[in-house]
Amino acid sequence: MTAGYLALERIVLPTGIVEKGEKFGSDLVPGRAWKPIDKEAKAAVKARDEARKASDVPAAEDPRVAELEARVAELEADIAAKDEQIEALTAPPPADDTK
Repeated sequence: MTAGYLALERIVLPTGIVEKGEKFGSDLVPGRAWKPIDKEAKAAVKARDEARKASDVPAAEDPRVAELEARVAELEADIAAKDEQIEALTAPPPADDTK
């Protein structure tokens, strides 16, 4: 059964575009720009939120986060070094004060 929603923003669904303020029905997992307007929709939104909470892993506990943060730091250092090289190579020559 399709759940009833109200579009809070313009949204694009496989069935077409729904303009802000329009009511529509959908069997899809509800998005944040959809306001539930019937029992089925409210239950679907509640189930989505509970599933998200259950799957959330705090960033400090996920070892992939530390790996990614280290990689980002390496890349930022590389970018800074490249920026310095660019500055050195594109700097105007020093003024000749001997004239």
